[in-house]
Amino acid sequence: MLPDFRKARAGLREHLNAFLKERTKFHNNAFRDVPVMVIHEGTGSRTVNAESDFENDMELSSVQGSATVGHDELIDDPTHVFRMLDELAQQMAFEQGRMMVQTVSDVTERTGRVSKRKGDPGPEVILEMYEKMLITFNKQGLAELPAIHCAPEMVPKLKAALKRIQTEPEYDAQFQQLLARKRQEWNDRENNRKLVG
Repeated sequence: MLPDFRKARAGLREHLNAFLKERTKFHNNAFRDVPVMVIHEGTGSRTVNAESDFENDMELSSVQGSATVGHDELIDDPTHVFRMLDELAQQMAFEQGRMMVQTVSDVTERTGRVSKRKGDPGPEVILEMYEKMLITFNKQGLAELPAIHCAPEMVPKLKAALKRIQTEPEYDAQFQQLLARKRQEWNDRENNRKLVG
């Protein structure tokens, strides 16, 4: 009878899971920097925003993928397991991204933070979008503008609209006024925060 190699198998499993997590994060580059919170118990979570009346209950969802590799394939090429895990990571990253976009879409729709316009997005749409967002500022007082996610065919149109905001005095003035107002709101929120402890 062959030995069980329980510790070796556990160590290998740990390394392969770490590889899968890293590759999933790599393939999900749009949401790579979104903080992740592990929930060990329960069936959901609740988000409460102290600055508004916003509350959001979220049910937990699972992300799954599947792949199989045979003994013969591993004997012929042991690195096949990494290619298989990378394919699995791509499946999981796609599913995570789809779920993230759907969740954000549902929440923004419920809270009235959706800008619906027909035609190409112009500077007005971008300014309206920023108006509806919470904009944070760093210690130097510079705006940390949120990322804009859109369909690939919209990227050149959005870039053109953003360039117009930067180069046309009328839109630049509106944008600077918006930033000044958002900076004041940010400072008011930070100054009125109740410290715990």
